Amino acid sequence: MVNKWKASEISVSVGGVEVVDFLGFEADDGKEITHIEAVDRIAGYNIKLQKPTWSLKCRVTSEALNKIEEMYTNEELISVTVKTPNLTINCYDAIIKSIKPSEINDEAPEVTIEGLCMKIERKWE
Repeated sequence: MVNKWKASEISVSVGGVEVVDFLGFEADDGKEITHIEAVDRIAGYNIKLQKPTWSLKCRVTSEALNKIEEMYTNEELISVTVKTPNLTINCYDAIIKSIKPSEINDEAPEVTIEGLCMKIERKWE
């Protein structure tokens, strides 16, 4: 069973800009599901949609950061795409909410780029 991918098999694109040296990516479009309770029984489910969010981590040395910063400043609607050998994630009509460098010390810090989107689509292969 393969439990690691080669870096060359994964690609991340933010607004058409490839982030070659990314460290991690997350996308969440889950649902908040709770019970509807009656006095003597469970009457059903209450399903509330979450706001679709995405998050990308890279090093401060990433060449893509200046272009991504421009997209953030200009409040551009973009697409975010991650392709792996077994999964493709597309975040449509995305916007960058924040760009945050971590603590600065003797090691190049991580930068976390967070955003919202209108729709997340996953394709399992």
